[in-house]
Amino acid sequence: MLADQNGWDEEKRQAISKGIDQVGNLFESLTAIGRLNYERGRHVANLILTKKAVAIGFANGTSEPQIIPAYLFDNDSSIKWAKSQVAGNGLHFVSVKVTKIRRSEPLPEIPVRAKTKARSKLGRRASSEIIDIIRVLNAEAPFGRLSRKSQTDSVIRYASEKLPERFPQGKGLHPSTVSRYLHQELGP
Repeated sequence: MLADQNGWDEEKRQAISKGIDQVGNLFESLTAIGRLNYERGRHVANLILTKKAVAIGFANGTSEPQIIPAYLFDNDSSIKWAKSQVAGNGLHFVSVKVTKIRRSEPLPEIPVRAKTKARSKLGRRASSEIIDIIRVLNAEAPFGRLSRKSQTDSVIRYASEKLPERFPQGKGLHPSTVSRYLHQELGP
């Protein structure tokens, strides 16, 4: 319709059509390249997570390379492949290199400790324990009818009373953390 209104001849119409096709092909190529880069990054991260490869880099302020904890490669947003950087959990590594481990070669120990407060001591096991407590309490009839705040208080009280060695002085039992697990288990 635009060509008819402007009185374009067949040659101009073909040139415009060819240009549109080339732009479409360029867009498809860029999309394919982006997808390939993403899949390549996920493959390398999976090699690291499955201990078939190890990542080595320089932590900020250090002159010796260190083995990067594999869990940092579990989150795509913490990896910047183009800049050879990995950051997360209070750690930041630059000049990251990945090397495949030979079958006969044992995986070296990771000397870097995460810089977190309560989570470094409690970790994922604490989250599974909180979820278990929620499931136990949810089996009781009145728990499901309580308000979210009352449910949160019940979980904190139960954990403090039944597992004081696991949650000393209520550490790892922040109401927002417990509420997140309640939401996860019981829904909104």
